[in-house]
Amino acid sequence: MLQKIIHHPKITVLVTLAITGFFAAQIPRAELDNNNFRFLPEDEPARLTVKKIDDTFKNTNYILIGIERRDGGVFTPDFLNILTAYVERIQNFDIVESVDSLVSADYIYGEDDAVIVEPLWDGGLFENAEQAEELKRRVLSWDFYRRALISDDLNATQVLVTLNISAEEAGRKEMSAVFLEIRDIARDMFTGTAETYAAGLPIVSAAINESVKRDLSFLLPLVIIVVLVVMYLPLKSVKAVCYVLLPVFVSVICAIGAMPLMNVKLSIISTVIPVVLVAVGNSYGLHIIMHYVDGIQSGIDVANFDTHIKYIYTIVKRTSIPVFLAALTTLVSFLAFCWTKVPPIREFGLFSAIGVLAAFLASVTFLPSVLLLTGGLTRAARTVNNLRNQEGGCPPRSSPAVFRYPPCRGSAPATPP
Repeated sequence: MLQKIIHHPKITVLVTLAITGFFAAQIPRAELDNNNFRFLPEDEPARLTVKKIDDTFKNTNYILIGIERRDGGVFTPDFLNILTAYVERIQNFDIVESVDSLVSADYIYGEDDAVIVEPLWDGGLFENAEQAEELKRRVLSWDFYRRALISDDLNATQVLVTLNISAEEAGRKEMSAVFLEIRDIARDMFTGTAETYAAGLPIVSAAINESVKRDLSFLLPLVIIVVLVVMYLPLKSVKAVCYVLLPVFVSVICAIGAMPLMNVKLSIISTVIPVVLVAVGNSYGLHIIMHYVDGIQSGIDVANFDTHIKYIYTIVKRTSIPVFLAALTTLVSFLAFCWTKVPPIREFGLFSAIGVLAAFLASVTFLPSVLLLTGGLTRAARTVNNLRNQEGGCPPRSSPAVFRYPPCRGSAPATPP
């Protein structure tokens, strides 16, 4: 089977590129969801309890916006007018059910044996300090507002945003965008007037998504650069390093592209899959390329397709078993995560295993085929061997039945196998 695949490099490359392209087309549909409820199995009692509470009391999702003034307190017309404008603005979001604040909460008092419920503030702008003082009087008349809407020193207030979505919906990408917009609007409107703080599980999940994307955009290129530098040291060839990375790119694309195909969203754990595959998957192609570079002879004519294909098949046949065993141990290790009850960890193990399998298959089929079609690495191999000879020694000799290395400096050329 392996011999047939290598003897048809064009078909192998086209099939591999088609499969990789199919998975690559799925990547734009991948979504990041770090909702805490994803870490609980669907039959977990704690998750079922939260769902029951949601169904009974409508929802338990809140966003808390804290606003603190260092000087002047919160009961000033200018500050209260900004707060009024902020509340009116965020009430327009479809997912916002209600907003409780100093200018929108209810005021309850008794009069003539009746209980009267009316807004703390009847709306509109604060035109003078007397109106702000009247609001202050109402707030201080009832201890219920203390440490709920107002701090003890009267320098900070809180806006409670109640959402009309379930706990499961809170992790969706479009929801996270709204959460962050509610937070950012507060920051923009109160800039120069007060410090703002955002809290609540929806904000935490959205902030984690933000942080993961930012870190991944930095970490993945950094890992690739480090791997490139480390591989260049023994190979002494940029082209050889690119060959080694080909199976890695195939594995990353297949692993991430398989997630939307199976309706699985990325989590804070599975976002490290590309980094893991870059670190782990390059070793399989590196085995083959190092044997190719070390074993090539100065007299082999890679322009002769039959000679070249025989040479590459010999290398792949010799290295396929150790490469397979290395991939198998890694594959089994990742699959072991599939027995955990935590869904994101199970997903990490499954799709990492898919990436490892893709890296192995690409290393023993796609990589040799690309070597055949592009002419190989004769120049890189000679560069490495010349460096070794200049250091005063010959490269270690492989099995004479399979490989013969170029002779030491000053010796006659080796006979091609």
